[in-house]
Amino acid sequence: MHEIHLTSQAEKDFKKLQRSDRLLLAEVLKRIKLLENGKFENLDIKSIKRKNAKHKLLEIRIKYPNSYRIFYIELKTKSNGFLILSGRKKKVDKFNEDYFEVLDERADEFMQDKNWIVY
Repeated sequence: MHEIHLTSQAEKDFKKLQRSDRLLLAEVLKRIKLLENGKFENLDIKSIKRKNAKHKLLEIRIKYPNSYRIFYIELKTKSNGFLILSGRKKKVDKFNEDYFEVLDERADEFMQDKNWIVY
């Protein structure tokens, strides 16, 4: 079992989803639970390829009931957990590179006062 940590923005994203689409939120929470339990084979996980990447970003892709992405990074801690950075509906084929830089900044802010090493 892995530890799951959420940034404050990820919490806001999921609260917003709770108000707008509860069926999708249920699916998101189900996928996070699978990640926590290490059942990676049941998830559609893709690595985000980018130039000059500060962190290795991964995404869990959800296609039903709506296209949605959960962005996270792996953490090297005592229990090897994950930091969920954000959740976002996918409206276009490709996310802007600036968005991924914002996710890098969120990861840095979250880990600033912790002794975590990121893969």
